[in-house]
Amino acid sequence: MRDITDYEKKYVDGPFEKTMADIRRRRVTGQIGDTTNKSVLEVGCGMHPLFLDLDNYKNMVIVEPGSDFCNNAEKTDAFRAAGSRIKILQGFLEDKIEDIISLNIQFDIIVVSSLLHEVEDPHRLLASVRAVCADNTVVHVNVPNARSLHRLIAYEGGMISSPYEKSALQKNLQQHSTYDMERLTEDVRRAGFAVISRGSYFIKPFTHGQMQRMLDDNIISEQVLEGLDKITEYLPEYGAEIYVNLKRDDV
Repeated sequence: MRDITDYEKKYVDGPFEKTMADIRRRRVTGQIGDTTNKSVLEVGCGMHPLFLDLDNYKNMVIVEPGSDFCNNAEKTDAFRAAGSRIKILQGFLEDKIEDIISLNIQFDIIVVSSLLHEVEDPHRLLASVRAVCADNTVVHVNVPNARSLHRLIAYEGGMISSPYEKSALQKNLQQHSTYDMERLTEDVRRAGFAVISRGSYFIKPFTHGQMQRMLDDNIISEQVLEGLDKITEYLPEYGAEIYVNLKRDDV
């Protein structure tokens, strides 16, 4: 069982995580597109809930087990201004299915960002996501990529025995699984989803700690980070994180 309080602290304090979260958030909002008059479910909001970056949504529901993350979301001006349009349920999605169904909201978009690899039972999480999907729901899932450039460099340099070996950071954050695109695709299809699009983002040549030190020492700049994100166009399999967009396979 994951220690959520310990995870919240380590997540917030982790090197390069804020930068990576900013990059991930830009990609997520780009993938889900215009949310005008749409209902959105965010599974796990972290320190920067998705509603801070969206406009004109109809409803926003957040399911988040971390009390600090929930409290942070509720303290934002955007949450207070939204009134009843935003609902926050503290807990794990797997335990909140009936509560979500009772809201009588048909979700247009469900976002499961940087989460599937962290849970003990990813198949149960995916089944829970499917249980709250409507016929037209699009589900966005992203996870770290086991075949990220930095992991392949570490493997070829003899620093790890396999690209799928858990790093010290993964162990510290209580992460349970490592994914490449093949495994991610297999898991979501087993859960009853069809993949409608997929890809990767941000070429990260070094570890989080190394990337943070280079930023702190002005070895790399924001322009370099922008370039590293954009060159996944040339190296689509080797981004630091991979994503799939899904629909139920029976619609």
